[in-house]
Amino acid sequence: MVEMSKGLKIILIMDIIVALYYGVLYLLLPELYYQINDAPAFDLHMWRLFGGTIFVLGIAGIIAPKRGEWETVKPLMEVVILWLIMVAVLDIIWVLTVSASPTYVRSITTTIILLIILIIANIYFYQREGK
Repeated sequence: MVEMSKGLKIILIMDIIVALYYGVLYLLLPELYYQINDAPAFDLHMWRLFGGTIFVLGIAGIIAPKRGEWETVKPLMEVVILWLIMVAVLDIIWVLTVSASPTYVRSITTTIILLIILIIANIYFYQREGK
């Protein structure tokens, strides 16, 4: 079996940090995060479901590399890449179609930029690892 490269391990750590950060905000502190961002809509259940999903991806990111082999991590990377693309597209559509406060637009724009950086880095290391 092929061991994961150092670069892939670094991007996984970045993914884990971002996932756990947003997971905690949406899962455990949704009301606070909603108020800080001045979001145009709030549904506690949906915010917590979203946070739980992100948090589980972060936990999976912790578990998979401990196995140390690329073939074990590969399916997780595919899910992460697809999930990041989906969220980025939905966030872009949201920004373009929903009236929101400047605070929220700045917040979601920052999130979109972070998502695009993670998408590019994940795809790069995924393709590099597959060679």
